[in-house]
Amino acid sequence: MTKQQTKFKQTEIGKIPEEWKIKKIADVAEVVGGGTPSTKIPQYWEGEIAWITPRDLSNYLSVHISRGERNITQEGLENSSAKLLPKGAVLLTSRAPIGYVVIADNEMTTNQGFRSLIPKEKESCSEFLYYLLKWKCSFLKSMAFGSTFGELSGTTLKNLEFLFPNLAEQLAISKILSSLDAKIELNNKMNKTLEAIGQALFKKWFIDERKKEWKEGFLGDKILTDLIKPGIDKFKGEKTYIPTANISNSSITSYNYKITFEERPSRASMQPQANTIWFAKMKDSPKIQLFLEGEDWRLNNLILSTGFAGIKPKQEALFYIWNIINNPSFEIEKDNLAMGTTMQAINNQNIERIRYSIPDKQILIKFNELVRHLYYTISNNNQQNQKLSKIRDLLLSKLMSGEIRVK
Repeated sequence: MTKQQTKFKQTEIGKIPEEWKIKKIADVAEVVGGGTPSTKIPQYWEGEIAWITPRDLSNYLSVHISRGERNITQEGLENSSAKLLPKGAVLLTSRAPIGYVVIADNEMTTNQGFRSLIPKEKESCSEFLYYLLKWKCSFLKSMAFGSTFGELSGTTLKNLEFLFPNLAEQLAISKILSSLDAKIELNNKMNKTLEAIGQALFKKWFIDERKKEWKEGFLGDKILTDLIKPGIDKFKGEKTYIPTANISNSSITSYNYKITFEERPSRASMQPQANTIWFAKMKDSPKIQLFLEGEDWRLNNLILSTGFAGIKPKQEALFYIWNIINNPSFEIEKDNLAMGTTMQAINNQNIERIRYSIPDKQILIKFNELVRHLYYTISNNNQQNQKLSKIRDLLLSKLMSGEIRVK
């Protein structure tokens, strides 16, 4: 990768590298829509053909995808507007929401919420189109039309113009960006494995081998935990705001939203501290985050949305409580206690009513020591992913604009 002397030429969209060209999407790729077989006909479903919906890409972190939640049959494909896409097709959600992008790892289909791009040989490659669409996500959203919700039509997408280097440089750009995403994905896979090990140990120690003499307590009884209550403090200056939507796979996935506070009263409880656990209050929203001591993401600069609830466990119970909250049974109990008409959420009073077992202190200490390295490795991987993501996003802009050239 080199930042070399590049000759530029003036065009209708500004200065661009001299040998780069402005092309329409239709010049470099075939744009294909999707469809949904009738859900009233069972023989159209549960087949062998992967079928992807925008929901499958919600909080999806990988560049490539092979399967979604559901499959369709050959008969379903033939009796719907769904199209069989080849491996390497670039899937772009075109409504509700616009801008999710993945690359097909094998033949698959999508519903009508996609406009998929099949690269034309010698004109473009899958990875370059993927990163181009990721880079231009905000622009794509601005080109949507519709009264109920915005939709990016196939005709609009085909006629959008972007900068394209030759195929060799496209491949070189994609290789750099893909190497960063590959490392991020490797860390995410490792974290899933480590999380599974932690959950298996938790199940063995505290469910399978649960002692009869253990008492039952509540999150609000302050035996092992304190619920972090709203307090009043003053924030001043710029902070990084984290909504619940920014939590995926138990970790923060984005730090992009900055807000500026004047010196005025605010909720200090929404500023996380080390060794605290936060989860989304909303029903059907299993998003959680564990902040560990020593993490270098400057906790004093983070502000969590009021959609979170915070738990401060006692030192010896940190990873025990983490596994309780990071468990489907906790989500079920939380959702059962949720209240509200439009948007249901659990309030602090009901959080305090959630039950859990209280093991012996010595068992908690031993478990904490056993899994400590495991969770700090997860934390370190998450921190590394944040740094890699920032590097990738910085390079994305400079590489795709031609500011940095690669050969």
